[in-house]
Amino acid sequence: MLLHHHQHSKHKQHKMSSISPRGPNSEIAHHHHQIPYSAHFENSLHHILEYPPRSSRDGITIIPNSSSQQPQQGVSIRERDVDARNLPHITLQQLPLSVHDPRRIFASPVPGIRLTHPGGWLEGGEGPSGEEQRAWAREFVEANNISGEQELGMAVQHHMQQNVELAKERMRARYEAQQQNARVEKEIKTLMDQREMEVKIETRMKEDARIRRENREHKRKVPAV
Repeated sequence: MLLHHHQHSKHKQHKMSSISPRGPNSEIAHHHHQIPYSAHFENSLHHILEYPPRSSRDGITIIPNSSSQQPQQGVSIRERDVDARNLPHITLQQLPLSVHDPRRIFASPVPGIRLTHPGGWLEGGEGPSGEEQRAWAREFVEANNISGEQELGMAVQHHMQQNVELAKERMRARYEAQQQNARVEKEIKTLMDQREMEVKIETRMKEDARIRRENREHKRKVPAV
């Protein structure tokens, strides 16, 4: 289950997320669809989406370069000050990372989940390249007939909310399917246990019948004294 992370809708260049520096982790962005399924990660995601934390969005937020907002130590950082050399090296084989992985330090659009890279994937690792983000931004602006930054911000926020709601629906459907599977498996196990007991009883009855038959034959063969 994938959510696109568009964190900074008011960037003057219509950049939909914070910077996603290209470097030794570029394989993650290009092979994101190859991330293996993890029931543990999906269950953790489902729990967070269904029961979001009461506190506001956590993690370090990225301030667009065009913003006049001042960074706060340990709370936010300006986009241009993010040093790609200090970002974690994460291979495709390590994904998806646990939602509690200490390398997750950046804020995401989903309360309760942090990212390992600004604008990265929920599963961990850096997100789309700058070129991919700009291409998506152009398509998004054209598709929604956006003409200004304020309108862009509102459209992106609405898009993010729709994605979160869609993720919740999919997680609920997945959970219900898991529950149904568990019920079916329990019923199958009950039937198998019942059949196993029936086979044991049938086997025991056949064995008892065989013993009685052998005893009768033995009595017929033994002459009376």
